[in-house]
Amino acid sequence: MTILFSIEVVIKIISRGFIFNGSKSYLRSSSNILDFFVVFISLVAIFVRSDKLPVVRVLRIATRLTRPMRLVFRDEKLKISIKVI
Repeated sequence: MTILFSIEVVIKIISRGFIFNGSKSYLRSSSNILDFFVVFISLVAIFVRSDKLPVVRVLRIATRLTRPMRLVFRDEKLKISIKVI
């Protein structure tokens, strides 16, 4: 899944630009910032496979917690239900 999400991020960055390409840039959207954060943390957790480092454990937990938030950002009905709560 991390590879698929990474490919998605790279394609979006190539098509829209990273930050400085106007209002349609990749990191100008809060949902894309979350996507980038999740992919970045996932890649760090994969490449740093030391269980002795507590930072890696925290990164893995953060990744697992933020993945469901991607779904909320993409679905308008879920956004509305979260705002109601």
